[in-house]
Amino acid sequence: MELWQFIQKHPDFTNFSGSNNDLRNWKKENPGLSINLELGKWYDHNSGKGGGLFELTKSLNVLPDKEKKIPTANAIWNKSKRNDEAVSQKAAVFQKIILQIFSDFSEKINIKVGKSSTPTFLLIHGSLN
Repeated sequence: MELWQFIQKHPDFTNFSGSNNDLRNWKKENPGLSINLELGKWYDHNSGKGGGLFELTKSLNVLPDKEKKIPTANAIWNKSKRNDEAVSQKAAVFQKIILQIFSDFSEKINIKVGKSSTPTFLLIHGSLN
C-alpha cells in the first residue's frame, strides 16, 4: 500500500481508482493498465506486460531518496555502538560458569580464564596436570 502512495504521485497514475485488486484510470476509454494492491503487482492487459509494484516504483523514479539508499554492511557496523561494559559483565558470568563446569576436574586439569586485550573476547586455557 505504501508503494502505491509513491506511484500515485506520478502524473500517469493520478486518476487511478477502483478496488484494491483492480485500480485503473477509468477516465481512459480502454484502461489496460491495472494495479493489484492485494498482490503487490501491476499488469498491462494491452501489452501483456506486468511485474511487481516495487519495480514499477523504481522505473517511475518516484521513490524518496531515503528509500533508494540501502546502507552497506560497513556503514551499519560503523553506526553500531559497542558496549564494552555489557561484554565484560557477560564475560564474568561466563567465567564463573566455566569454572563450575570443570570444578570436578580441578585435580586433573588446570583451567585459567582471563580476558584478552579486547573486552569482546574471553580466553580459556586448559591443560593436564
